[in-house]
Amino acid sequence: MKVQESGEIQLECTSVGWYPEPQVQWRTHRGEEFPSMSESRNPDEEGLFTVRASVIIRDTSMKNVSCCIRNLLLGQEKEIEVSIPASFFPRLTPWMVAVAVILVVLGLLTIGSIFFTWRLYKERSRQRRNEFSSKEKLLEELKWKRATLHAVDVTLDPDTAHPHLFLYEDSKSVRLEDSRQKLPEKPERFDSWPCVMGREAFTSGRHYWEVEVGDRTDWAIGVCRENVMKKGFDPMTPRMGSGLWSSMEMGTGLSPTGPLSHWLDPTGLGSSLTMNQETSSSTT
Repeated sequence: MKVQESGEIQLECTSVGWYPEPQVQWRTHRGEEFPSMSESRNPDEEGLFTVRASVIIRDTSMKNVSCCIRNLLLGQEKEIEVSIPASFFPRLTPWMVAVAVILVVLGLLTIGSIFFTWRLYKERSRQRRNEFSSKEKLLEELKWKRATLHAVDVTLDPDTAHPHLFLYEDSKSVRLEDSRQKLPEKPERFDSWPCVMGREAFTSGRHYWEVEVGDRTDWAIGVCRENVMKKGFDPMTPRMGSGLWSSMEMGTGLSPTGPLSHWLDPTGLGSSLTMNQETSSSTT
């Protein structure tokens, strides 16, 4: 009987003087049979066999184990019962239990600390995002209020209106119709793109105006030079003297500055124009 480092118990059964070769069988104290881990049968000078068999016991409930050697031809049988002392099996000592409990507690504390740190990080990230969003909102509001200090009154120029655009009497509103008006041909009139220009022209300073688009989803507003190309379907690009902002449904030919973000669905827009002797900039 040997106790291995892993805590398992190795039993060995040896018997001599057998002929012919016998069989070896192990039994538990409940009569349950199980095979050997290893067996050897070696004959001596007289031809009699020495039998060695070993087995590994892992089940701590096996207190008694029997080794049975049989000669089936002669009907001979020898059985040896081995009692395994309880001290041979590893037992949990109080310090082992304490170590296990401490490890479990430390594991739970580590998991809790990681979770708390993660929650704290998420909360601080959310607060920073909210603070940044609030600052951005305040800056945009301040920017808008400053722009409104330079508000101007803009009226539409009927001489530039495309024939499919119908202006109201006050020249403040316009609607697009399928029908085409019979209007006199003029150099300043748009004949392809459905556009209309404002009467007012600006050469310097800051200017702000607002445009209501209602529930339409196909529109474009912006600024352009007075001599912008009005004939044909040439793209209205900054190079050609215009800068436009449009809804998502407008084609790229009328939105070189880019369509507004898809999550915006405005009913009105404000335009701010800043000009000096060398450059000009416009935002919507």
